[in-house]
Amino acid sequence: MVKKNNFQIGKKTLLWGYIAQFFQYGTALLILPIVLNQLPAKDMAIWYIFMSIQSIVGLIDFGFSPSISKQVSFVYSGVSSLSKEGISDGNTKSELNIALLNDLYKTCIHLYKRISYVIGLVLFTCGSVYLYFVLDKISISVAISWLLFIVSMVYNFYYEYVLVFIRGRGLISEMNQLMIISKSVQIISLYIFILLDFGLLSLVLSNLFSTYVLRLLGRKYMIENCYMKSIKKMARYNNLTDIIWYNAKRYGVASLGVVLLAQSNVFLSGIFLSLESVSQLGLTIQVFTILAVVARVPLTSYLPKFSSLFVENNIKLIRRYFIQCQLLCYLIFVIGSFFILYLGNPLLLNIVHSKTLLPTISVLALYTVFYFMELTHGNCVTLISAENKVIYYRAAIISGLISITLTFILLYFGMGIYAFPLGLIMGGLPYNAWKWPLYVYKRLKIYE
Repeated sequence: MVKKNNFQIGKKTLLWGYIAQFFQYGTALLILPIVLNQLPAKDMAIWYIFMSIQSIVGLIDFGFSPSISKQVSFVYSGVSSLSKEGISDGNTKSELNIALLNDLYKTCIHLYKRISYVIGLVLFTCGSVYLYFVLDKISISVAISWLLFIVSMVYNFYYEYVLVFIRGRGLISEMNQLMIISKSVQIISLYIFILLDFGLLSLVLSNLFSTYVLRLLGRKYMIENCYMKSIKKMARYNNLTDIIWYNAKRYGVASLGVVLLAQSNVFLSGIFLSLESVSQLGLTIQVFTILAVVARVPLTSYLPKFSSLFVENNIKLIRRYFIQCQLLCYLIFVIGSFFILYLGNPLLLNIVHSKTLLPTISVLALYTVFYFMELTHGNCVTLISAENKVIYYRAAIISGLISITLTFILLYFGMGIYAFPLGLIMGGLPYNAWKWPLYVYKRLKIYE
């Protein structure tokens, strides 16, 4: 008998999560001194162009990864079939359905193979033309760096399903450990290549090696060997693309709205504010974004567990875990916000010796309010998605448009830098701030 997964989450899982986030965001700080010291400004500018291209290309995933991850959790919870929305009404069994796992696994390979081909084609054609117009001259080293960067992007997306299955199985500790190893490889290889005077290639190669190690080691945890042996014997499979695409497009639209809203804040500030205010705004958004990610570690660690409990319809246990995650999230955020508001600039001045500082406490207080709101309803929509429901995607786009419109209006009336946090707050208050918490509290029977 092939037993289903129990999705156990413990203190070690959360600890690995925090360590992984440190490496995720600390890597830039660890490599920045030698990069700034050894590489010319032109190489750094080209690398930032590469990174901006990477962030845009990342949108091509368009919600496939979170959608598939939920379906993996359902399969490992013992469902007999998968549904476009919600959880299948079929009977849940105590053993894993190998045939269904085979269908999902081979559908993922089919999807990500085609996504990677599209990415390679777009980068090689449109990306190359873009570089030609942006750069005055493309040297041989830049051309080689660009081709290797394309290879790393294609490889990254081709094997994205490896990481999707690891997350879907609930192996959060293993996922975080792989992330730590991958980032360590990136740091060490970067130092070696820079010392060997590889220039821009140092950044590209270290990024490629990091990606390769993450995917290579991840294959060990993707699917158990005993299951893979059975899957390899199955020549045919039922293509589940229609089921996956149903919610993937909704994830994609919601994510696109969030990304565009975040980018528009900085983009608009560059038009209406001084460069000093723009740098302050960008730094504020960066530090609060990092704080929000760290505060959400407990909830993101429990996501596969929540999906499994929804399969069992164990609302009582979901309520218990969700309240614990929410309270811990608030505690981390409140402590972090206090440090940002009252100790942020002293630390930047006296320890970091930064030339860019945070804005006034009143502006930071407004961003604290917004990110507190975003954490509250954001955690709620994350829980909703754990049940394979993406009912919030239209609201994400509409609230984004409202926020941008209100920001323009406030700027017109001379609100300056205050227009940006106020626009975000007023864009979320009319609907998102109360709708999704109320929906979740009723669903979990916290409030009736």
